Amino acid sequence: MEVILDCFFDDIVSTMDRSSLSVRHKRRELVDYLSTLIMGCEDQVEGCRMAVLAALRFHDVSRRSNGSVCLMGKYHDVLYVAAKVCFDHTLEDGTIVAHLLDSIFICEGTFERLFIGAIFGTRVTHLICGWKTDFADGDESLRAMAYFMSHATKARLSYVVPSLRSAARRCAGESDRRRWGMGSSRGISCNEIPDLTRLVDVPMQAYEDHQTKPNCITENLIAPQKVLLMLLRFGAEADGGRGRRKGFEGDERSAHSPLEHHVRKLSTAAAAGVRVLPPESCSCLRVLLRALPRVAVPANECDWEDPRRRKAYSRKSYGTPVHPRLFTDGVILPSRWHRPAELRHLCRCTIRAVLWQNWELPYGIRKLPLPTKMMNYLDLLDD
Repeated sequence: MEVILDCFFDDIVSTMDRSSLSVRHKRRELVDYLSTLIMGCEDQVEGCRMAVLAALRFHDVSRRSNGSVCLMGKYHDVLYVAAKVCFDHTLEDGTIVAHLLDSIFICEGTFERLFIGAIFGTRVTHLICGWKTDFADGDESLRAMAYFMSHATKARLSYVVPSLRSAARRCAGESDRRRWGMGSSRGISCNEIPDLTRLVDVPMQAYEDHQTKPNCITENLIAPQKVLLMLLRFGAEADGGRGRRKGFEGDERSAHSPLEHHVRKLSTAAAAGVRVLPPESCSCLRVLLRALPRVAVPANECDWEDPRRRKAYSRKSYGTPVHPRLFTDGVILPSRWHRPAELRHLCRCTIRAVLWQNWELPYGIRKLPLPTKMMNYLDLLDD
């Protein structure tokens, strides 16, 4: 089997046109061929492993022969053939799947081709990033997203995401990526690694300013609540960043905040006298509030003067602008805004924060000695 696969990639795929795999039906033909070989193996799990490893070797050899720079075209598109084979046969070898994800990020700096079908649907992906997703429909794309995020969590994968000023600087290779808890114990300064981001928060470069995270595009989703809930269950940042982080050249940046976006959008609609608030934003905001202790939307910077120094300063105030209608319509609970939150909700946020730090979201919740109803509450399925 291994010899057949190596001969196939060396003698057949290498002679194909460079852009042949950029067309979806050509990739599907290659997936069908590999699946036929796998189904003919006595051990289909081992056959799937060998097929994916053969595709990874084809990519790695071509990349090394070009000075560690990916040749793109069919040499890179073969990774998505391997990704589809992994998903179709539910490959559980975490090392191979992690190698596949690393290879995709090293060459592209994003995972949008894997996830864009779940976010925008399968019919418009080529209009956004010039790539037709390999998954059949939105449900299959959503299952594929969960599959790859699960393996990334188990392998503790985190990646370097450039700051806004350095968006054009791509990761150079394996040395720029570090697995938390599995890398060197040497301290790494902010200048060496500006930001370590987990797969669920890696930005989509083909959307807006190249720094937009998947959970920030909820207003354009086909099924916004379903997709956003999955991202939050895997630990996506709901408040635009866990603290402020320094990027290249010492500049501070805070990530986009989906919470702030929906609060401002709904408040603007309510102030305009809209009879029915946008249902997608309402549902997304309710889901976001499950993952946060309370709403804290930064208002515009307020100038004030220090009479002792006679100098103007600026500070940020929190708590505005939220239209009162969001409370009367039940979109935001008073306990999530200007009143103390419920103790059970604060406990949920604390437990989830600890599980996130230990790479146990969301499956670590099922390991806790708790009733099923409480597990669903911790997993953001109930509120």
